[in-house]
This record gives sequence, structure tokens and C-alpha cells, in this order.
Amino acid sequence: MLECDHVSVAFGGLVAVDDVSFAVAEGEIVGLIGPNGAGKTTLFNVVTGFLRATSGRVRFRGDAIGGERPDRITVRGIARTFQNIRLFREMSALENVVIGRHIRTRATLLEAVLAAPAHRLEEARVRLRARELLDLVGLGPRAHEPAGSLPYGDQRRLEIARALATEPRLLLLDEPAAGMNPAETRALTALIGSLRRDAGLTIL
Repeated sequence: MLECDHVSVAFGGLVAVDDVSFAVAEGEIVGLIGPNGAGKTTLFNVVTGFLRATSGRVRFRGDAIGGERPDRITVRGIARTFQNIRLFREMSALENVVIGRHIRTRATLLEAVLAAPAHRLEEARVRLRARELLDLVGLGPRAHEPAGSLPYGDQRRLEIARALATEPRLLLLDEPAAGMNPAETRALTALIGSLRRDAGLTIL
């Protein structure tokens, strides 16, 4: 599903990723292991279009995706979470997931401005799906709480729900258990396993 072939990233004289090659097959859960500063997040940024590799090639489902914009890569079916949580802290948990879902909506800007019937129907479906995803990650009862007020472990799970809202085939989790206590880590491990088993996701 995902192939990284001799990928390198250099910032001036600093080599952040040095000739990395690996593949992730459909349905796998694969861990990318390395110490802090080894370039794991940089490699994620290359795969998701936030950075361009200095050399090498990235393929997703057989297509070269190097140099594509992040939104186009998301439409292809790759979603991610971030090492440092990036939620809209003043917005509710539900609204955060709704935002992630909008990349799959079809309404035009004009339809949204005019609140056309098709737009209202689509928005209702978006909110319904967002609620389903919050239930999936165990945050249904906290749907209307500000994201910034949630405990750290819940914020991590909210990021996963927002990523799932884009309907990915491949989910990239950047240090998802960082800062979690043992109970939160066990719950996250169970969630990741269920995403592969029940949703058919491939996870890196």
C-alpha cells in the first residue's frame, strides 16, 4: 500500500532522513522506531505532503505522491495525527471532527452561503458521522465539550477521530501514546487494534 524508496531529506547541511526504504502492506500495523530526532516525524511529513523529499520516492497504492499537496494526499486516503496535538481548542470535540469530514463533502461555497437544502442535508450527515466517530473512540458523552478542556488522553483520541473523518485507507499515528498513562496507553492499543480489525485500516 505504502512504499518509501531511498527517501532522504536534508535541510542545508543537516540530513534529517537518510536513505530510508520500507513498505507497508494493506491491513498491517507497522511501527516506525527510532530515538528522538531520528527523523520519524520528518518522514511522516514527506508522506503526507508537508515536506518534499530531497531524494527518493514515495508511492501510495502504486501512485507516486511525492510533491502533492497535503489535501490531495488526504483525498487519496492518507490521514495522520501529529506528535504535538493540533486541535481547535476553543471548538467542541464534535466540531473538530466535523472539520475533518469536510474534505469529503460536495456542497459548493455558494450552496453553503445560501444554506441550500442539499447543503443542509449534507451537513446533517456530516454531524451524524462525526458523532459516530466520537462514539467509536469513546468520546461520545463529551461531544460538546471544548477540545482544549479534555484530558490529554482524550485529546489524543479526538485527533484520531478527526483523522478518521477523512475516510482514510492508511492512518499515520505520530507518537500517539506520548504523554499517556499506562491505562490510557492500553485503551489506545485496543482502539488501534479495533481500527484494523473492524474498519480495515492500515496503520503506521
